[in-house]
Amino acid sequence: MKRNTMPVVTAGLSLLTVFAAEAALGVRGESNPCERSANQMYRACNLDIRDNLNVTLANCTNISDTADRKTCRAQARLARHEEATLCDDQLEARVAACDVLGEHRYDPDPLLDQTITFVDPDDIEKHNANPYVSVVAGHTFVLNGGEDGEEIVVVHVTDDSRDIQGVPCRVSALCLLFQWKMANRPERGRNWSA
Repeated sequence: MKRNTMPVVTAGLSLLTVFAAEAALGVRGESNPCERSANQMYRACNLDIRDNLNVTLANCTNISDTADRKTCRAQARLARHEEATLCDDQLEARVAACDVLGEHRYDPDPLLDQTITFVDPDDIEKHNANPYVSVVAGHTFVLNGGEDGEEIVVVHVTDDSRDIQGVPCRVSALCLLFQWKMANRPERGRNWSA
C-alpha cells in the first residue's frame, strides 16, 4: 500500500493561514506574557479545527453513497468555518481580559502561595454566602442557558468537601438538561468550589 506523505493542504488550516488571520484580526505583537498566551491559545484552537476537519473528512471518505459523501464534506467545511469564528471570538475575549486583568505572569501559582488563606466551606454562614456561587451545603439553584434558553442546569451544593492542593473545596452536583429532549437522560457531573 502506498502512503501519501504530503500534508492535506486543501482540507485544513496551515500555520500560515493562522498567522494571516491573526494579522487580519489586528493581533498585537505579543509584547507581554498575557497576549503571548492568548495568541498561543488561538493557534492551538485553529490547529484543533484542522485536526477535527481531517478526522471528519477521513470519516466522510468511508461513506459509499456519493451524494452523502459530498454532503458530509460540505458539512465538515461549514463546521470548520463556524469553529474558526469561535476561535476569533475567544482570541478577542482573551486579549480584552488581558487589558482588564493585567499583562503580567501569574507566577507563582496563587493556589501554592502560603500567604493566601482560603476559607473552609464549612465555616461559611448562610447569611454571608455568595449569592451567585454559593458553597453553603444544601443550597440548590437552577440556571437557564443556551442561546434560546434551551439548557437548564441544576446545581446542588452537597455537604461533602474535598481537599485540592491544600484548599478545602465544596463538592457540587450538577445536572444539565436540554428542554427539547427532556425525555433523554440528562448529563450529570461534579464540581469543586472554594
